[in-house]
Amino acid sequence: MLQYGPVKHHSCMRFEGKHSFFKGKKIKNFNNLPYTLSRHHQLYMCMRQTGVDGNKSNNFLYDGDLVSCGREINFNAKYPNLSNSFSQLVGVHLQDELVVYETKSTSIHGLRYEPGCALVLRYENDDPVFGIVRDSIVFKKDKYFVIQCTSGPAAFNQHILHHTLELTNDFIIRSFCSLEYNWPLSVGKLVTMNINTHTCEIF
Repeated sequence: MLQYGPVKHHSCMRFEGKHSFFKGKKIKNFNNLPYTLSRHHQLYMCMRQTGVDGNKSNNFLYDGDLVSCGREINFNAKYPNLSNSFSQLVGVHLQDELVVYETKSTSIHGLRYEPGCALVLRYENDDPVFGIVRDSIVFKKDKYFVIQCTSGPAAFNQHILHHTLELTNDFIIRSFCSLEYNWPLSVGKLVTMNINTHTCEIF
């Protein structure tokens, strides 16, 4: 449990899946059928949990990030005000050209991030401070978000039961690993207001 998390391949809820797994194998051995099937299953699980180099697999419980199509851009040319912050964040020297991959959307741990979605950056006196994702950046396999800031804690409108987001012209960049609240939230439009209905993921 400490190494792999929930035993999703061995739990009782996987009974039907295991039933199909064993029925799909044609084994011409009837002397000790339980031993043959259990040994085959254990070898299969060892194969699933082992990487190509023979060590423990890093994506046994995680299928990996999904990055949609995009293009390579010069980050410093598009966001000159963020070039210093981004260089410090990724640990490279400030340079004239820093090529990154700009993607339309990315899915990380099952969470889909697209331009226009909101993130809770922090809380001030129990009021959420939102930011709007404007770009998703991939650099050396790490994911970063260019976020447009809002003017402080979002006011909750009791009349329409929504948080009202007032956008500013300030931008910040954050890595996925540094997000304290990483749920992408939907943002709607009401007349000229940007509104949000919730501060956490709704299942």
